[in-house]
Amino acid sequence: MGDTEVVFTVAFVVTILVALTGNTLLIYIVWKKPETRTLTSFMFVNLAVADLLTTLLQIPITISYLLKAPWIPGLAGNITCKCFYYATFTSITASILSLTIIAVDRFFAVLYPFQNIGWFRKAQIVSPIIWIISLALMAVSVTVIILDEDLTLCSYYFREAKISEKGFFTLFFVVNYLVPLVIISVLYGAIICKLWSYKVPSTEEGRNSQEEQQKKKQLIRMLVIVVAVFALCWLPTNVYQMELAMAGKSSFSRFGEYLSFLLSQGNSAINPWLYIGLNRKFRQIAFSCTSENQENRREKRREEVKLQRREMQRAAEREDSDSFQDKL
Repeated sequence: MGDTEVVFTVAFVVTILVALTGNTLLIYIVWKKPETRTLTSFMFVNLAVADLLTTLLQIPITISYLLKAPWIPGLAGNITCKCFYYATFTSITASILSLTIIAVDRFFAVLYPFQNIGWFRKAQIVSPIIWIISLALMAVSVTVIILDEDLTLCSYYFREAKISEKGFFTLFFVVNYLVPLVIISVLYGAIICKLWSYKVPSTEEGRNSQEEQQKKKQLIRMLVIVVAVFALCWLPTNVYQMELAMAGKSSFSRFGEYLSFLLSQGNSAINPWLYIGLNRKFRQIAFSCTSENQENRREKRREEVKLQRREMQRAAEREDSDSFQDKL
């Protein structure tokens, strides 16, 4: 293992720690604070769950690839090999579908605010649908992932699969990148045109409307940034995979290959911190949670000190009492 592998292994380990902290915090905020529970927030929770799957499944696979560590042999190895990759592909699909649902929701909220789509805004309906669709779309991955018993290597194998290498990676690119991003771009383009061309009347009602429009603009800016970061992070990996599928080889150097993996999988660490950092309400709650935890730790420490002093005082009183009885 060379210096490049060591550097990227450390980077992936740091990514795991950052992703676990950020996604857990995001889920905790939505679970603990009812005022944050909008469809957008629940879709980011969906995104956080998908990112946690990537963190706990895909990144360890990449680290084992860097370290050239063998996979578990036998039947258990074959099952875990397929399950790990299937869960990873499903989580990627769920991530981009969640971002697409957010874009659709914002589109109707801004352009058709009086349109009755109540069922669509119920996270308990939309979230399971996203995961069911993701599981169905990525089911084909089970047929192309196998465990090479000789090398104990879990990887793609297309020779006996029902889909070709070109077909599989084209499906992945179209479903998990191209089509969703085109839809999201069109929807946000329409939203931006509507919001930024809206002229507010100079009345009291107009001023209230202006504040509401400003909040919507801030939300759209944040969502556009999140989607743009997603697109940029996943672009190199998609280019790398499509090159391999179409030409049978890639123009990426070893460093470029590792960097593309780090960017795509590192997106799972970036997403929660972007949402928390760019959303004022979530930022305030995250800060207050941190402050509360620090205050709780201080209070607990003060109670421990008081308890120790009481114990010391009681011990001293017992010693004085025993000494007095001895004198008697």
